[in-house]
Amino acid sequence: MQLKTLLFTIIVFIVAFLLFCLLIPRSRKYFFYTVRFFLKDLWDIMVDYTPAKDNKVPFWKFVFVSILVAFLSILLIIPICIICPIICIIRSIKDPKSVDEFINIEKGIFPLRPETPPKTPEELEAERRAYQEQLLSIQFEVPQEELGYSPSEKEIIFYSPEPASVIEKEISDNLSQIKAIFAKGGYRFFFLPEIYNQLEGKDGQVLLDYYNPNPERNKLYSTDVLTYPAIKAAICIPERVDAPCFIRCKRQNDNPAVFSFWKIQLSEKESLIEIVKEYFCKVGDGRYYHLASDKEIRKSIEGLAADERYDTDILLIGKEIRERIEKLRAIGLTSLAIKKLIGDDSDKPGKLLIDKKNRLILTDYGNKEIKLSPLHKAVFFLFLRHPEGIYFKDLGNYREELASIYGEITGREDKKAIEDSIAKLTDPFDNSINEKCARIKNAFVSEFREEVAQWYFIDGSKGEKKSIKLPRELVTWEIKD
Repeated sequence: MQLKTLLFTIIVFIVAFLLFCLLIPRSRKYFFYTVRFFLKDLWDIMVDYTPAKDNKVPFWKFVFVSILVAFLSILLIIPICIICPIICIIRSIKDPKSVDEFINIEKGIFPLRPETPPKTPEELEAERRAYQEQLLSIQFEVPQEELGYSPSEKEIIFYSPEPASVIEKEISDNLSQIKAIFAKGGYRFFFLPEIYNQLEGKDGQVLLDYYNPNPERNKLYSTDVLTYPAIKAAICIPERVDAPCFIRCKRQNDNPAVFSFWKIQLSEKESLIEIVKEYFCKVGDGRYYHLASDKEIRKSIEGLAADERYDTDILLIGKEIRERIEKLRAIGLTSLAIKKLIGDDSDKPGKLLIDKKNRLILTDYGNKEIKLSPLHKAVFFLFLRHPEGIYFKDLGNYREELASIYGEITGREDKKAIEDSIAKLTDPFDNSINEKCARIKNAFVSEFREEVAQWYFIDGSKGEKKSIKLPRELVTWEIKD
């Protein structure tokens, strides 16, 4: 009895909605248009699978599609009778003219566009001037000699001429999402409050030690030297930048360098994330890029000589180190912050001591030891002994010297074992030398930033000699007993 009552109620509900839909002229028009559109699709399917002279379809496929279409028609009767009337009623109220547009488009009738007369040369010139004025209103130029740091086109800086606690709080609350948006284009985000929090936390000294390994210099650090006025002075920000904004160097190598700024104006209609996404679309081309996987990259360099695949191998082999130091770089401590916090001389090389036990000691950096395996150390010593540099293709000419260095480090006298270790390393078509150079580079870059580490690891352009840039007067070899 209850089931009959329920079914009766459902049927009454369906019929009521359907009648109500058909009583309203505009919704009725929507309903018949939707049903006709649906039936037309089913009819087109049947036509495609009906055997004919020009359409050689197997009979079994025609039967199968017929049964399937019949089943779908029965299955969709209830949604058409319930959901379709509801949608048609809502659309007839919200957008009553759209059904006429659909019908006209279906018939090939499009609204006429008003013809606009061609623009005169004066109008075109006025538009060009207006565009130039608009462009100048969102960018400024700074002579290179007046810049207080080395800008990067991949840095986006938040700047505010006055206290902006509301915007700073919004950025802090959404910081991870903002940085993720910028990271899709390869940009780092510089946000002063984040840097303060990081430096004042327990990992602050670790961060400073990484960016400047000189322990004496880091004792002079103070957040007082890194403020919004200091940013303004370093970038030479003009007075017309009078509101919180994002600043980026558009052309860092030009003289003058060109900077752009994007003012941030929060409102109830637009959230901060929407503002960031809109700005991101204006930076570069705003596209999201596909990053090739390590497997795809490795496949692209198969069969190449060691020198030709050097840069790629260095990148791939150093992946675990890159992931580790990325946590330090993710804070956004850009070249501007480094310049202000650590000083102008932070990129200069320090002294290197090779002691009697063949240990690598950086005496200017708190006697920090760089640990390498014996074979990696042998490669490092070989290039350290040849400041003029070595072509990878010529490594075979240094096989005896490299074997001698390796034997001294390990104390091994087994010539066969040493030769086996060196043979692969000096093969110009094997990437073993690339792996050794990558590990050496990682050993230094994992201790301090690349601008300092680059003095110590083996590097060089494709097809050119590879060398260690460290001035040899800074290297001391202790004489063994």
